[in-house]
Amino acid sequence: HMKQPKVSVIIPAWNGERYLKEAIESILGQDFADFELIIVNDGSTDRTPEIAAEFLRDLRVKVLTQQNGGVVSARNAGLRASRAEFVAFLDADDIAKPDRLSKQVTYLTKHPDVAAVGSFITHFNEHGRAFRVEKFPIGLEQVTSGLEKRNTLAQPAVMLRREMALAV
Repeated sequence: HMKQPKVSVIIPAWNGERYLKEAIESILGQDFADFELIIVNDGSTDRTPEIAAEFLRDLRVKVLTQQNGGVVSARNAGLRASRAEFVAFLDADDIAKPDRLSKQVTYLTKHPDVAAVGSFITHFNEHGRAFRVEKFPIGLEQVTSGLEKRNTLAQPAVMLRREMALAV
């Protein structure tokens, strides 16, 4: 039984063969190594299971398979299987900058009263060219006041405290 990692990264994947490899590599290439990566195959009918399985040689990687239940169901399955203090989400068609986990862990560690953090996100076209930076609210006041209207944290950029997430 491996020791508890600091971060559980969850990638829900449904027919994600086009970008999944890059998403996984962006996590395995982090400058922060104390994590487990849980890929949840949400009933894919493409090469998603084969692509995910290629990474099982890295002992930090786990693959869960479920019947197609949608991204929320897949995320929750990953959350239930997670073992770490912090949980980070990434979608199968997204990539994380190499310092994402280290920056988010550092912030949450320094601010024990904060439940979750996110970031801005950069949108890319199919040729890998950035075309827009989507800015999200910053700070408790802005993040919480906007929550009734929209998700004020970018889903694929969120890291949160596992115990708090499970509690809700």
